[in-house]
Amino acid sequence: MKNSITLIIVLSLCLPLLNSCKKGENDPFISLKSRDNKISQKWKLTKSEVIQVSPYSTSSETVTATYDGTTQKIVYTLEPANNKTATGTFEMTLEKNGTLTYNENYALAGSTAIIRSGTSYWNWVNTGKNKSEINIGAGDDLFESGSYVIDRLASKELVLKYDYKITENGFNRSYSCTYTFEKE
Repeated sequence: MKNSITLIIVLSLCLPLLNSCKKGENDPFISLKSRDNKISQKWKLTKSEVIQVSPYSTSSETVTATYDGTTQKIVYTLEPANNKTATGTFEMTLEKNGTLTYNENYALAGSTAIIRSGTSYWNWVNTGKNKSEINIGAGDDLFESGSYVIDRLASKELVLKYDYKITENGFNRSYSCTYTFEKE
């Protein structure tokens, strides 16, 4: 009986702690770390997909850029002669104080590598327990600065998404991207 009462007391003390670590829709079921603690670490880009649809006078062009951790392929539907391949890496470290440091190494096939590194910022778009959106001020070729919805935040994985769609002169314009990072 005494053990049962102790267990009930311990569980009642732990439940508020678990609730304070509110998870995103695709986050792990249980996490003992806050979203601040999970996101504040070194991340390496391992996968991405960016799809942009742009209207023209009689049709639309779709540009798709996919990245597998080392190689990026850029494909144009209307202008296949513009298709490109590149190699590179992107890493960023997010500190709890909002500081972000990053390194990007990017080379289009047949070109000299562009190596960038720097210090910038990151911050939550929304505050409170959920913290489901983030601003990131770094990146250029493999990853772009911007505001993202956090699709998944686990201790070893971060998935960021951004989507917009508008209609312009009767044609649809859209931009959709998904970036997957792994803990370094």
